[in-house]
Amino acid sequence: MNNVKLYDFDEYKKQTLKDNEQLKERYDELDLKYQVISAVIEYRQKHHLTQQEFAKKVGISQQALSRFERGIINPRVDFLNKILRAAGKKVIIK
Repeated sequence: MNNVKLYDFDEYKKQTLKDNEQLKERYDELDLKYQVISAVIEYRQKHHLTQQEFAKKVGISQQALSRFERGIINPRVDFLNKILRAAGKKVIIK
């Protein structure tokens, strides 16, 4: 039987970002984008909605939602606002 070594991703990420300042800066730049993506996916899962169902609720295509959730696009503010409103969320800038 093969021995499989499991890694703690959070610890790995923490150490990697600590060791690489340039990577940490880039990660921090993308943090908001991925927080929003995570919130949308979490909302869909919690409410048992497919991408198709949620996209219809938002008023966008399923393809656009898929590209957004995969982080392929950098959405405009109005696009984010539509998605977040449909998910009952909002962005607060301090």
